[in-house]
Amino acid sequence: MTKQEAHIEIKEDELEVGYWIAREFWGQGLVAEAAQRVFSEIFETTGIQRIYVVIESSNTQSLRVQAKLGFVYNRTEYMDLNCENRKTPYYIGVLDESDWRKCSL
Repeated sequence: MTKQEAHIEIKEDELEVGYWIAREFWGQGLVAEAAQRVFSEIFETTGIQRIYVVIESSNTQSLRVQAKLGFVYNRTEYMDLNCENRKTPYYIGVLDESDWRKCSL
């Protein structure tokens, strides 16, 4: 998401990413595989230095995927992203370009 579309405050050289996948495709490694390719493209062809992810804290499968991709915990924010008039805790993870390069060699 661009700076204007992001759920969190980001700088010009940062990006927030998100994904959705149908339940029948869960557990097949598709998100991790696709994300690795997308992140490589982002870091190699743009000036982006840091990627953020915002995940509902109860979504343990997505939290595992992000850990496998090298994201590290940044903070927790309480947001109403589902428009339910209640704030839910969201995990904010971050992946630095320099860390990505170390892991993807």
